[in-house]
Amino acid sequence: MRNLYWLITACALGVVVHILTLLFIPSMNFERNLKGLTADISDNRFFVLPTTAQQSIFPEYPRGAVFGVCRFDLTAGSVALNANLPDTLWTLTVYTRSGKVIYTVNDEQSGTDSFKLELVKAPGILEIFSATGNEDNPVSSSGWRVSSSDERGYAVFWVPSVDQAMRAGFAETLAKSSCELLKV
Repeated sequence: MRNLYWLITACALGVVVHILTLLFIPSMNFERNLKGLTADISDNRFFVLPTTAQQSIFPEYPRGAVFGVCRFDLTAGSVALNANLPDTLWTLTVYTRSGKVIYTVNDEQSGTDSFKLELVKAPGILEIFSATGNEDNPVSSSGWRVSSSDERGYAVFWVPSVDQAMRAGFAETLAKSSCELLKV
């Protein structure tokens, strides 16, 4: 009976460790990989990932795909993401610094390949109740606004392409995008 108790305990512990590994390790790896890649890039700046860096973070995607990243920091205020995308399939995903998806949109949903998106810090309970609702910001009045509970995160554009020859053109168009602190 005593051996059965230890066998059941070991199995239960194994299940708990397995579940925790599945839940927490992927986001920790994503954060560590992006943080290491963007260590020398300043906050609120847009850049296109080089092929080698792209393959280390997103190895399952084809080499012809293009990834653009904005590492945003909302501690000093809202950030404007001015997207300029090629006229093809694309996806924008906004992540918290830990890799949690907070917003996603693709070419079909947006209806346009050039748009502005405002990234703002989500208001706290007191700010919600004391809000006046008088916002004159042209970006937020257009309806493209994402609130993040985390002050830091990543906006990642993905333009799929299997053809390596098309990558340069897609990267050139995507590089015209920008990510900057909104001036108040």
